[in-house]
Amino acid sequence: MTMNRSTSELLTFQECPQKWANIYHHQRAPKDTPPDATDRGSTAHEALEYALNCEREGTPFVNMQPWWRDHMENHYGERSAEKGYLPHEKHLKEIEILSISMSQYWSEHGLSQVRAEGGDLLGAEIILEDGGMKGILDCLKLDSNGSLWHRQYKTLGRSSDMPVLVRRVKRSLHESVYATLIEARYLGHYLNDDHPYGWPYMGVELVMFPLDGLHRRMKGSTCTHCGDKGYEYRPPTYEVIEIPLRHEIRERGKRDTTRILDHIQAALEVYPFVPFEQREGSCYNYNRVCPFIDVCDGHLTIDDPNYFRDRDPSRRYKKEPTLKDG
Repeated sequence: MTMNRSTSELLTFQECPQKWANIYHHQRAPKDTPPDATDRGSTAHEALEYALNCEREGTPFVNMQPWWRDHMENHYGERSAEKGYLPHEKHLKEIEILSISMSQYWSEHGLSQVRAEGGDLLGAEIILEDGGMKGILDCLKLDSNGSLWHRQYKTLGRSSDMPVLVRRVKRSLHESVYATLIEARYLGHYLNDDHPYGWPYMGVELVMFPLDGLHRRMKGSTCTHCGDKGYEYRPPTYEVIEIPLRHEIRERGKRDTTRILDHIQAALEVYPFVPFEQREGSCYNYNRVCPFIDVCDGHLTIDDPNYFRDRDPSRRYKKEPTLKDG
């Protein structure tokens, strides 16, 4: 039986086959590390998913900044406690920033507003599998024209470059794979009388939440947010950009997916008798050292329980999708 592989697995193999072998073949991961930016981002995604599910199920939901802040702080605190660490003060400040921009965003782009415009939000963290691939969508939006958009959420640190992110998403292998999965699920199938041939997929609705500070120096001013002298309040913002998926990128994604899957299969057929190629460029990514570098250097073994733990690569795909058709 063919195993469905995630886009993250394909990109990891493309980045470094040795890293792929450690994570997806040996199914190992580094011991839990202190809370980092991924914990903050996961907290924001969870809050947006929770808000959508509340509205879809008719559960009382107060879209105000204190609710978003308290909900995310509680979730972030739980993730930190699971790792055995205290919450990071910097991330708590960033959660306060996010709570303001996300509250405003949901007022203008949440389920109620989308439905008022004739569209719908079909679900959050939707799991799709087809043709040897699998993926999880942040959110799937049906617009008033009967077209589908993958609503993707991104929190951006101060060093992030928004235009660069937009260009990366335009050429993302992730989005090419998601297009294939979405169309396999929704296009060419009877859904209802209004859409007997399904819904076409258009592209990505990229939602970005910059984590800029709440203050900027301004002589003679007083911050309206906290009362500090010499500062001016700078309210957090968000930006929404629609990125249609170009045909060339879609076709290139299909070719790349097939090619990488073939390479993985070939590697599995000869492993462990032929060593995997190690790509030195992946040892240092965004000024971070690869957590498996000491294994590659021969200082550790991948089965050392003091540094690594068992990992289930499919654990994110085991929950039921929150999905509604028609």
